Amino acid sequence: MPPIRNLTQMIKELHIGDHLIKLAIPADVEAVLAIGDDPYWAELWSSSLALSEYLAREFDCRGRHLLEIGCGMGLVGLIAAKQGADVLLTDYNQDALEFARFNLHQNGCSHAQVRYLDWHAPDLEDLFDNILASDVIYDTANWDALLVLWERLLKQGGEILLAEPGRPDAPLFLERAAHRGFIWTDRFQSIHHEGKWYQISIYRMCHQG
Repeated sequence: MPPIRNLTQMIKELHIGDHLIKLAIPADVEAVLAIGDDPYWAELWSSSLALSEYLAREFDCRGRHLLEIGCGMGLVGLIAAKQGADVLLTDYNQDALEFARFNLHQNGCSHAQVRYLDWHAPDLEDLFDNILASDVIYDTANWDALLVLWERLLKQGGEILLAEPGRPDAPLFLERAAHRGFIWTDRFQSIHHEGKWYQISIYRMCHQG
């Protein structure tokens, strides 16, 4: 992989469902901080792993038009593409998008698309069957923009698939979502990551609009 802004990369092998994924990740998160990037995209989070497993084992992606927001290095969208979805991966960080493009290419999913998206000024015209989101509600300043984005880009009858690791503000976000007309079901997805077991909530949310 060619260097991205002098970031050293390493390849991490992941078994997700029936897929063996070779994921390029930054070798040193401190180096991401050093170049002035938000470091969150450069971590492999338990929520992304949990949503990826859910898509691989329990959700029928075939033929669906999917949007991933906050894609980071692209794992969730990559699994959706492997499972037969027409998927668009988005992030606001250009380095993250470069990693996502490379990871799609090296795992045989070059047909998936990658592009920049600002939740506060979205410029997408498509509507999507599902919107994929992993641990995206950590910043309360983004909540309203996120909910408006979901309302705008979700097809009638479509669903948000939100992986949420149990952040303290999550009930407040869900309360705000309910006030805007969202309803949901949820379940736990167990995931083993870096020597620990995590229980990640998978919310399937739709809008009554």
